Amino acid sequence: MTASPFSLELDQLNAVFQPIVSLRSGSILGYEGLIRGAKGSSRQSPEQLFDSARDSEDLRLIEIASIRTVLLAFGELHLAGKLFLNVAPAVLHSTERPLQRIEGFLQLAGLSANQIVIEVTENQPSLGDHSIYEVLRQARGLGFEVAIDDLGEGYASLRVWSELQPEYVKIDKHFVHGLYADPVKFQFVRTIRQLSQAVGTKVIGEGVEHESELHVLRDLGVEYAQGFLLCAPVATPQTQVRSDVHRLIRAPRADQTDAPVRLSPGQLWMEQITTAVEPISPTASIRDAQNRFEAAPELIALPVVAQRIAIGLLRREMAFLPKRVGRAEREPPLVRSIMDAQPLTVDCHMSLEEVSVLLAQTDWHHFAKPLVVTERGMYRGIATAQQVLREFSRFQARALRYAHPLTSLPGQVPVQEALQNLLEKKLGFVAVQCDIDHLKAYNEVFGYPRGDNLIKYAAIVVEAYCDQRLDFLGHLGGGTFVILIRSSDWQERCQMLVDQFNLGRHAFLAQTDLTLAGYVQPDRQGNPQFRALPSLSIGAVVVGAGAFASYHEVLEAVRTATKEAKKVPGGSLFVERRQPNHRFRVGFDPDKS
Repeated sequence: MTASPFSLELDQLNAVFQPIVSLRSGSILGYEGLIRGAKGSSRQSPEQLFDSARDSEDLRLIEIASIRTVLLAFGELHLAGKLFLNVAPAVLHSTERPLQRIEGFLQLAGLSANQIVIEVTENQPSLGDHSIYEVLRQARGLGFEVAIDDLGEGYASLRVWSELQPEYVKIDKHFVHGLYADPVKFQFVRTIRQLSQAVGTKVIGEGVEHESELHVLRDLGVEYAQGFLLCAPVATPQTQVRSDVHRLIRAPRADQTDAPVRLSPGQLWMEQITTAVEPISPTASIRDAQNRFEAAPELIALPVVAQRIAIGLLRREMAFLPKRVGRAEREPPLVRSIMDAQPLTVDCHMSLEEVSVLLAQTDWHHFAKPLVVTERGMYRGIATAQQVLREFSRFQARALRYAHPLTSLPGQVPVQEALQNLLEKKLGFVAVQCDIDHLKAYNEVFGYPRGDNLIKYAAIVVEAYCDQRLDFLGHLGGGTFVILIRSSDWQERCQMLVDQFNLGRHAFLAQTDLTLAGYVQPDRQGNPQFRALPSLSIGAVVVGAGAFASYHEVLEAVRTATKEAKKVPGGSLFVERRQPNHRFRVGFDPDKS
């Protein structure tokens, strides 16, 4: 049998790796392993390599050799995080016992299955083969995770997503390029993000090349990104995100001139536990640092700052090492010579939850060191890991206490506190109430367990259309939800909420009910009575700065608006833009207006 012309080149394949970066914490989730052909050959680029393999057997050989090359290279580098491993559907479909072969490569590389995310490309027809779904389900049982690559480019899209239920989906670079200037791409990415929240999948934006693309992905709530802006694919990739990328991720939103206003009254942010400590210059002597520590016994560390930028951290024990004291008597060294030049740095506008996740992903020794807290890259203060974990635990306990038992969303007390917080800050926002229409009749006909499932579905839909950074969502009880919105596209999203709820309610109703647009329920006298299908009515009140005196007034106004929305059959959005006339309020003093 004649050897394949590719067989001589398979041992010359090279692996390169591109980091996948969290847009919340700035940490590295893992790396996508990519393949390059033999250096200097006509098939060095992956496109030339795979396009030239027209014979199916040649293509299969290259695919398998590529998997082996990437796994061995990743094992040699000892990189932390996940490896996103490209596996063609054709390999899963045609190769005998593909998982066992991959496991054999893992053993050679010294890796385990729980380090690997099997990444399958959605733009190939063979991905629709149900035998591949079965292989991927078996892979999960062995500890692998699954990602769909190039979502939106190919044949099946949402159907494949529904069938595979992957841990990750990667948005095709076509929808990321120019995202900031293309309303169709923007809407596509936002919809994918909303769907991912509802089903528990994490989203990765591919092909990020411009700062504006990164910022739009971040502001839409996309968890991860990769692309040349963050790092190009290289044989030995970086293990930490560059400082300039950190600054991009933590830059303020384009529609905000000040620090973001936190709507959640119980949520805690780093700025709330930060201690302002007077920094020390990197050119100060260690004797100066020792004097600072001796004058303040409670001081655990000194931030080292140059031109308002934190460049290091000097812990108390570092300043008093015996060899430092002896050396200081002869020739006092400078602070920069002994400082920790790589302290863990977080932004003051990160939530304690985000920082807790970041701590869990970093080396254990960071728990013993203070954290440097910055604001837009400038030094703000310090905090400790113990503070973060202690206060976050308290927050979780409080959130559990006031959460609605069915949906775990904030209940009535947090809603009232969030409203009062906005009113006291005299900030404009939109108060929205979402009500499930005809819920009582639905419960009476189908039972309360099914009614509870309908409420849970409504909670998922409403939460998917909220901006996590700007909006606050609460559950007042039954089928009533309240959203406090500061994002600019609130009206479009409210209308989509109504439409999305109606699209998904088929899962809770029989086909005959849907055909008739309702069902028959006996009244108290036993006479048949037609009942409309459950729908979602939304009342919205545009709250101007200083327009309302208390949260009671806002809640009453939004209830009235919701009643107007309910007058339209099938669910609707009613917007009340008029501000209350305080001159007719009981006890109002016109001289103080």
